[in-house]
Amino acid sequence: MSEQMRKLRQEIERTLREEKAGVPSGVSKQIDANIEGWIEALEYVLGQIDESEKYVLGLIEVGEEE
Repeated sequence: MSEQMRKLRQEIERTLREEKAGVPSGVSKQIDANIEGWIEALEYVLGQIDESEKYVLGLIEVGEEE
């Protein structure tokens, strides 16, 4: 993983932990839905980073076999 992607991933993971920890009990349903949406978006981005890394590693492995 490139240094830039590693730093991005770390920042997203930190933000995700903060968001999950910061969901207060008794918040309105609308705010709760917004927070849940934000958490889902962060998890999606992390998944996309993982998938792109698998793709890049696959290309590197194919290139090494040639």
